[in-house]
Amino acid sequence: MLTLKIKKMKKIVLGAVIVLMAIIYGCDKEHDTVSKVVNISYPTIVLNGPEFMSQPVGTGTYVDAGATGTDDITGASSSLTPITNTVDLTQAGFYTVVYQMTNSNGYITNATRFVLVTGVDSTDDWSGLWERNADPTRPANVVKIGTGLYSIDNVGGVILPDQAPAYAAYIGFVNDSTVEAPPQVSPTDGATVVAIAEGEFHITPTDTVMSWRMDAGPFLLTNTRTFYKAH
Repeated sequence: MLTLKIKKMKKIVLGAVIVLMAIIYGCDKEHDTVSKVVNISYPTIVLNGPEFMSQPVGTGTYVDAGATGTDDITGASSSLTPITNTVDLTQAGFYTVVYQMTNSNGYITNATRFVLVTGVDSTDDWSGLWERNADPTRPANVVKIGTGLYSIDNVGGVILPDQAPAYAAYIGFVNDSTVEAPPQVSPTDGATVVAIAEGEFHITPTDTVMSWRMDAGPFLLTNTRTFYKAH
């Protein structure tokens, strides 16, 4: 009987030793895991050339000017190739070329170039002062950037200075009767996204007119906004 009890005790002790070793091994594994706390930060992307540009309707394949990405953690820079390039030179409209950069901590930055493919004549120039509803308290200065491509400093046609800020945007004449502005971050504050829909352009015997409905931005999105070129 004594021998049997000793054998049972040996088994119990051996089992306890195995459990203890498992616990110690598990603790060692936990000590092997290293946690690292990092600050949230993002790499930078610099486009080669402007954010908005225009090309005439034509044939062939669009080749973008490229971009440079910089890892804000290591400081290393590299040339980037687009992750998407939707440009179709045979069809008028706005297209995008998107670049992406990931830093050493895994945080991602995207940058987009907007390309207007346009069928308008390169000599057309609709720069100047426009007024919403022909009201001088709703001014919008329009500046030609390229063929069919313009900047506007009051895309919503708000009353100034009462309803400031006036949000700036880039608009494009894709043909002689249609105006577009894709969703874009307004340069006014670098944060607000603006866009237009149902953009139209026409010339009457007495007026040059463009109109649209805001598709994004801090505006009443149901209102049609009509601008008349000041003479």
